[in-house]
Amino acid sequence: MKQYVREATIEDLDGLVDIRCEFLNVLERANVPDLEIVTRAWLEQHLKNGTFKAWIADIDGKIVCCSGLMIVDYPPGYMHSADGQEGYILNIYTSPEWRGKGLASCIMEEIVNYLRKNQIRRATLHTTEEARSLYERFGFKATHTEMEWLLEA
Repeated sequence: MKQYVREATIEDLDGLVDIRCEFLNVLERANVPDLEIVTRAWLEQHLKNGTFKAWIADIDGKIVCCSGLMIVDYPPGYMHSADGQEGYILNIYTSPEWRGKGLASCIMEEIVNYLRKNQIRRATLHTTEEARSLYERFGFKATHTEMEWLLEA
């Protein structure tokens, strides 16, 4: 399945909007007027300025799994790299018919590789109980309110 996974580009905007709206509607919390419009505007802005990266599984021209990484700037400190960057991983989602095939694991591998390559020392995420083991396989540890990954020295 790894052959289907890649970093998203601005050309993937339509598919990213579609799968994000699918994800939000599955949660049944998508009470945002004009969800597609505001999602498209946010993704376009943040993909272009580099503060959001996305990895997708593209099968036959359709995005069936994705996750995002927000790059957040903090003042440098013991938890952050010299430039103060930290990652926040959000919304890993696989369309129901593609679950259980390893796509989410492939995407998480890409994200963790990106964090290492860019010397981003800390990344966090929030999870559900059923997804916890996925993140633990990549070295995330539970904290009081989230899971955390730290770059080993």
